[in-house]
Amino acid sequence: MQMVANGILERLVTGNGARPASSTESIGCALGAGAISASLYGPVELTAIHAQKLGVSSASAVGHLVRSHGLSSLWHGVAPTAAREAIYTAGYLGLAPVITAKLMMQQGWEQSFYAAAVIGSCIAGVVANVTSHPIDTAKTVVQADITGARYHITSDARSSGFLDWMFPFQARVDGHGATDRPWRANQYNQTSVY
Repeated sequence: MQMVANGILERLVTGNGARPASSTESIGCALGAGAISASLYGPVELTAIHAQKLGVSSASAVGHLVRSHGLSSLWHGVAPTAAREAIYTAGYLGLAPVITAKLMMQQGWEQSFYAAAVIGSCIAGVVANVTSHPIDTAKTVVQADITGARYHITSDARSSGFLDWMFPFQARVDGHGATDRPWRANQYNQTSVY
């Protein structure tokens, strides 16, 4: 699915192949292809998580989820799935070929496709893994908690300090002249369910 979506997006961006895609376009199309694939991978992974959790078959897990939480519950956690798949797919369909091509442009590497491809794939794989793994962990926890009773991706991101880590320079001045992160404004007034 990701390769097909990537091909379609690249054809759209390049005018049906009228010109080669730039490095940025290749990575951007791969990001988009990964995000699109979440519409399928999200429900499949949610089903697998709940089949394991309930100790039932995949079909039984789907039936349980639909009966207990509605058809739309199958797409619970699709946003973090899209983020994870976008990053992962950008690595193997975008970044790896771009690095390979850049290496092959270096003097002495023109005929070294296999070496350049291995190096490019290793670099892209590490980058994609390191950046997508935290999102994958959050996605799995959110999907396992189908009711949202314990984990909610936006409030947990706020209270865990994740947003402070992601946006360290985003600050505001409150009415008293003190600076603070907007998402932490009510942090100490929240009650914890843990």
